[in-house]
Amino acid sequence: MKLLSLQVALQPMAGQSALAEAPFLGGVLHGVFEHLIRRHSPQLTGLLRMTEGVRYKHYAVLPPPYGWQADLRHATIYLGCGVMLFGEAANHAQLVSDALRCWQELSYGGRRDRVNHLDIQVHDPGIAPESSALDSLTLEWITPLTLDSQGKRAAGATHVAPNLLAVVRSLVKRIRAAEPALAEELDLNGRDWIVAEESIRRLLVAKHTLRSAPWVYGSRKHNRPFELEGLLGQVSYSGPIPAAIHALLKWGVWFGAGQGTALGRGMYQLKEK
Repeated sequence: MKLLSLQVALQPMAGQSALAEAPFLGGVLHGVFEHLIRRHSPQLTGLLRMTEGVRYKHYAVLPPPYGWQADLRHATIYLGCGVMLFGEAANHAQLVSDALRCWQELSYGGRRDRVNHLDIQVHDPGIAPESSALDSLTLEWITPLTLDSQGKRAAGATHVAPNLLAVVRSLVKRIRAAEPALAEELDLNGRDWIVAEESIRRLLVAKHTLRSAPWVYGSRKHNRPFELEGLLGQVSYSGPIPAAIHALLKWGVWFGAGQGTALGRGMYQLKEK
């Protein structure tokens, strides 16, 4: 996998920035990314799994955290964001970078910002080499998480703190589909992994500070934008938590959990105790 980190210098084109009222930029940046790839590197759409109906994309936009506010006091506005490339798509980081360098403007809510300068750096993301068993840990969701099923939402079971097993299984599915080499390295297909998952099945949520995070998503496939929401905040779990689960959660910060990870949803920070 490869991480493309972007630093973007923007200039409002009509006095008001497109960044002024967008609490979550995942949908906006996802639209920019797919548009640039389709226009300037269409040969990569298959590797990136941009095809309609494909559940696990081989990329993820990394937007600023939900609620990030641009500094609007100056004529130039600076935005930091990123793109993760998974599987074979990571071998084409240069082509993706070339497409991104054709980015000319960002638009939201009828406002437009001109891209005056774009710096792209390519990195090999990694984790600390050692992962030990833990007595407890905290996941802080920094972009909207939607992990419950449609059936649960229809029954009104929303805004419930997810148990650790649900988070882990979501990450496992994502990694198996997007980065099979890492899945082998973490032994996600072996018997030992089944044992590790079973050991956290009954772990309790010690405490949480989750809150609703509404945002608006617009798409060329829909006549008008529609409202979505997820969860933000911290969830603490009491152990014991095996080293294998700890290692997975370290890698998971690059993948995201739940729905809409290609848009940068379900991203978290891991806080070990």
